Amino acid sequence: MGVHRDQRRKGLGVRLIDASMAWARDETGIDWIDLEVLSNNRAARDLYARTGFATVGEMPDMFRIDGEQHAYTFMTRRP
Repeated sequence: MGVHRDQRRKGLGVRLIDASMAWARDETGIDWIDLEVLSNNRAARDLYARTGFATVGEMPDMFRIDGEQHAYTFMTRRP
């Protein structure tokens, strides 16, 4: 999921998450949703936390780009 940088901070991320959660709950019967987010993406992590996602773990050296370590944070929530 992503929002173009020119459109950020307008509530679109929350609306996308709310619509996804409603679809998962009402149309699919999914019991929970898991996601992975780059650990250094604080804005995304804060958005997910504000919308009810809980951090359940982190992989500190998930992959490397140009020799630089990148971590993933794992989050989950029930729809």
